[in-house]
Amino acid sequence: ETVGLGQLLTELAKIKNLDLLRYTTSHPVDMNNELLQAHAELDKLAPFLHLPVQSGSNSVLARMNRRHTRGDYLKTVDMLHKVKPNLKLSTDIIVGFPGETDREFSETCAKMRTPRNAVERSGLRPAQWSGARKPPCRLKPARD
Repeated sequence: ETVGLGQLLTELAKIKNLDLLRYTTSHPVDMNNELLQAHAELDKLAPFLHLPVQSGSNSVLARMNRRHTRGDYLKTVDMLHKVKPNLKLSTDIIVGFPGETDREFSETCAKMRTPRNAVERSGLRPAQWSGARKPPCRLKPARD
Protein backbone atom coordinates (compact mmCIF):
# COMPACT_ATOMS: atom_id res chain seq x y z
CA GLU A 1 0.00 0.00 0.00
CA THR A 2 1.30 3.45 -0.92
CA VAL A 3 0.90 6.26 1.59
CA GLY A 4 1.46 9.97 1.14
CA LEU A 5 3.66 12.16 3.29
CA GLY A 6 0.70 13.49 5.26
CA GLN A 7 -0.42 9.99 6.21
CA LEU A 8 3.15 8.94 7.02
CA LEU A 9 3.56 11.94 9.35
CA THR A 10 0.22 11.12 11.00
CA GLU A 11 1.34 7.54 11.65
CA LEU A 12 4.76 8.63 12.95
CA ALA A 13 3.10 11.10 15.34
CA LYS A 14 1.48 8.13 17.11
CA ILE A 15 4.88 6.82 18.28
CA LYS A 16 5.46 7.40 21.99
CA ASN A 17 8.69 9.16 22.94
CA LEU A 18 8.92 10.70 19.48
CA ASP A 19 8.65 14.36 20.39
CA LEU A 20 9.30 16.18 17.13
CA LEU A 21 8.70 15.51 13.45
CA ARG A 22 10.41 17.54 10.77
CA TYR A 23 10.93 16.89 7.11
CA THR A 24 13.59 18.54 5.01
CA THR A 25 11.74 20.06 2.08
CA SER A 26 8.52 20.04 0.20
CA HIS A 27 7.58 21.10 -3.29
CA PRO A 28 4.64 23.45 -3.87
CA VAL A 29 2.88 20.97 -6.18
CA ASP A 30 3.18 18.20 -3.57
CA MET A 31 1.17 20.13 -0.99
CA ASN A 32 -2.15 18.29 -0.84
CA ASN A 33 -5.08 18.25 1.59
CA GLU A 34 -3.61 15.33 3.54
CA LEU A 35 -0.33 17.17 4.14
CA LEU A 36 -2.14 20.42 4.97
CA GLN A 37 -4.23 18.49 7.50
CA ALA A 38 -1.06 17.07 9.06
CA HIS A 39 0.33 20.60 9.47
CA ALA A 40 -2.97 21.70 11.02
CA GLU A 41 -3.42 18.80 13.44
CA LEU A 42 -0.06 17.33 14.44
CA ASP A 43 1.45 19.04 17.46
CA LYS A 44 4.62 16.99 16.97
CA LEU A 45 5.14 18.42 13.48
CA ALA A 46 7.63 21.29 13.70
CA PRO A 47 6.12 24.66 12.71
CA PHE A 48 8.75 25.09 10.00
CA LEU A 49 8.71 24.26 6.31
CA HIS A 50 11.20 24.72 3.51
CA LEU A 51 9.13 25.48 0.40
CA PRO A 52 11.26 26.43 -2.63
CA VAL A 53 9.81 29.14 -4.87
CA GLN A 54 12.97 29.18 -7.05
CA SER A 55 11.87 32.19 -9.13
CA GLY A 56 9.31 34.98 -9.04
CA SER A 57 8.93 34.78 -12.82
CA ASN A 58 6.43 32.34 -14.32
CA SER A 59 8.35 32.18 -17.60
CA VAL A 60 11.58 31.23 -15.78
CA LEU A 61 9.72 28.64 -13.71
CA ALA A 62 8.38 27.11 -16.93
CA ARG A 63 11.89 26.94 -18.44
CA MET A 64 13.09 25.32 -15.21
CA ASN A 65 10.41 22.66 -15.79
CA ARG A 66 8.77 23.54 -12.49
CA ARG A 67 5.15 22.52 -12.26
CA HIS A 68 4.07 25.56 -10.25
CA THR A 69 3.58 29.24 -10.99
CA ARG A 70 4.20 32.22 -8.75
CA GLY A 71 0.43 32.27 -8.11
CA ASP A 72 0.40 28.56 -7.20
CA TYR A 73 3.19 29.17 -4.71
CA LEU A 74 1.40 32.09 -3.08
CA LYS A 75 -1.83 30.08 -2.89
CA THR A 76 0.05 27.23 -1.18
CA VAL A 77 1.56 29.68 1.32
CA ASP A 78 -1.90 31.12 2.02
CA MET A 79 -3.35 27.64 2.63
CA LEU A 80 -0.46 26.73 4.95
CA HIS A 81 -0.87 29.89 7.02
CA LYS A 82 -4.62 29.30 7.30
CA VAL A 83 -4.09 25.86 8.84
CA LYS A 84 -0.94 26.76 10.83
CA PRO A 85 -0.70 30.54 11.49
CA ASN A 86 2.62 30.23 13.37
CA LEU A 87 4.32 28.32 10.53
CA LYS A 88 7.74 29.67 9.55
CA LEU A 89 8.92 29.29 5.97
CA SER A 90 12.25 29.29 4.19
CA THR A 91 12.78 29.13 0.45
CA ASP A 92 15.30 28.87 -2.39
CA ILE A 93 15.62 31.57 -5.04
CA ILE A 94 17.69 31.04 -8.18
CA VAL A 95 18.83 34.08 -10.18
CA GLY A 96 20.91 34.13 -13.33
CA PHE A 97 19.11 31.13 -14.78
CA PRO A 98 20.23 30.67 -18.42
CA GLY A 99 18.30 33.06 -20.65
CA GLU A 100 16.82 35.03 -17.75
CA THR A 101 15.91 38.51 -18.97
CA ASP A 102 16.15 41.75 -17.00
CA ARG A 103 12.34 41.75 -16.72
CA GLU A 104 12.29 38.21 -15.35
CA PHE A 105 15.04 39.08 -12.87
CA SER A 106 12.99 42.11 -11.78
CA GLU A 107 9.94 39.88 -11.22
CA THR A 108 11.97 37.74 -8.84
CA CYS A 109 13.34 40.81 -7.07
CA ALA A 110 9.80 42.11 -6.63
CA LYS A 111 8.89 38.79 -4.98
CA MET A 112 11.85 39.17 -2.61
CA ARG A 113 10.99 42.77 -1.68
CA THR A 114 7.38 41.96 -0.83
CA PRO A 115 7.25 38.38 0.39
CA ARG A 116 3.50 37.92 0.60
CA ASN A 117 3.89 35.14 3.11
CA ALA A 118 5.48 37.59 5.57
CA VAL A 119 4.45 41.15 4.79
CA GLU A 120 0.72 40.66 4.35
CA ARG A 121 0.29 38.63 7.52
CA SER A 122 -0.34 40.65 10.65
CA GLY A 123 2.14 39.88 13.38
CA LEU A 124 4.81 38.62 11.00
CA ARG A 125 7.73 40.62 9.76
CA PRO A 126 9.29 40.74 6.32
CA ALA A 127 12.38 38.74 5.49
CA GLN A 128 15.40 39.99 7.40
CA TRP A 129 18.83 40.47 5.87
CA SER A 130 21.92 40.29 8.01
CA GLY A 131 23.25 43.62 9.16
CA ALA A 132 22.55 46.59 6.93
CA ARG A 133 22.75 44.44 3.81
CA LYS A 134 19.78 44.70 1.47
CA PRO A 135 18.64 42.15 -1.14
CA PRO A 136 21.01 42.31 -4.11
CA CYS A 137 18.32 43.27 -6.64
CA ARG A 138 20.29 45.28 -9.12
CA LEU A 139 21.81 44.23 -12.37
CA LYS A 140 25.54 43.76 -12.37
CA PRO A 141 27.66 44.26 -15.46
CA ALA A 142 28.18 41.13 -17.52
CA ARG A 143 31.33 39.18 -16.75
CA ASP A 144 34.08 38.84 -19.33
